[in-house]
Amino acid sequence: MKPSFKTLVSCLLFCMSMSLFPNSVFSAITKSETPTEASFGQNVTNLVFTWSTDAHRKGNYKSAVMGYSLVSFSPYLKEKEQMFIEAHKVLADNGISIETVKPYYEESPAIINKKHEEYMKANYAIEQMPAYDPLGDYQLMGLRKEYKESGEARFDSKGLPLIKYDDGFFYNPVTISQYSLTMYGRLMNKFNIEVSTQAMLNGADKLLELQNEQGAFPYNFRYHHYIQNSELQPGWVSSMAQGQAISALLRVYSYTGDPKYLKAADKSFEFMLTSVEEGGALDSTQDLFSKLGLENEGKIFLQEYVTTPKNYTLNGYMFTMLGVYDLSQSPSQYAETAGKCFTECNETLIEILRFYDMGKITTYDLGHLMKEIDPIINPPYHTIHIHLLQTLYSITNEPLYRYYALMWENYVTYHSS
Repeated sequence: MKPSFKTLVSCLLFCMSMSLFPNSVFSAITKSETPTEASFGQNVTNLVFTWSTDAHRKGNYKSAVMGYSLVSFSPYLKEKEQMFIEAHKVLADNGISIETVKPYYEESPAIINKKHEEYMKANYAIEQMPAYDPLGDYQLMGLRKEYKESGEARFDSKGLPLIKYDDGFFYNPVTISQYSLTMYGRLMNKFNIEVSTQAMLNGADKLLELQNEQGAFPYNFRYHHYIQNSELQPGWVSSMAQGQAISALLRVYSYTGDPKYLKAADKSFEFMLTSVEEGGALDSTQDLFSKLGLENEGKIFLQEYVTTPKNYTLNGYMFTMLGVYDLSQSPSQYAETAGKCFTECNETLIEILRFYDMGKITTYDLGHLMKEIDPIINPPYHTIHIHLLQTLYSITNEPLYRYYALMWENYVTYHSS
């Protein structure tokens, strides 16, 4: 329950009496010309928040936390404002400067505004992801994801989806992994257990067929990626394919106990550690920071799409991280190595998240920083980014994941009570 107006003012007066807020704050409030209770309360809220952010900018984190905490109880805050304050309190609580999270991008206001409007009109739902369980319903797919035939997708004799590309219909390793994960999730939710079990196994067994001797899950079709002139040729690889296959295979292994699935997950991780120079998807951020003229030795980055120039796709990287984490929590022979890899991946993500922040919405990748083009903003992926950050926060308790999840949700929350 939110406190009353009188309680809010009493708290402020108490803080004044303890010299916790400067008298200038109180003076500014009382200078209002015959304010109504509501307008006076709004003034209290606004001025304490302004004082708090000023303290935060000056590095007075304890004072900022106190101010954010007080103002968060204001009955005059709208949901959007509440989210904003909570996000900044997370920073101050952890001694993180506001400057650290300042968005970094070359302004392209027209495209940013357009994509933000598209998002708001589409009314995408943002849920709160539960604490992540490496053997649970993956990103709630069992409850949320459905598969239907269309002009872009059809099913084989076992019900497995094939996706339409330029040269026909093909099995997509990520789609097959997500199909198996969805059926596993339905199984965990006790939905049509017999059918879900068989569908899950069909998906996992198809992954075994798609995996090559090196452990890769290659895409057997041509694909045009916007950032480069030439097409990706059949056999191209992706870190996301490796990571989501690991997540699917480990869950099926936990359910069946069949070691072939664990072995395939291990092989997938082995290939994941293959560098782009050697035909894999393991890369670094060195080229990105060099392009930006920033000093950085380069940290690990797992590319969903291996292109020239590089693109640094965000959702694919975070999905890959979940696969690495899942392996670190499994009986895999590579569990310890995967744990170290996950730690390194987190260090990278913490450092580069601000580059995806457009101030109103997020960008799909960093192609616009590697090439003179507008940011690629795909509105539904903004929600995916938020959900993945919620999930990663539940695993790591990393404050910047919490901050960005809140701020990015704040960007697309209507300014209403």
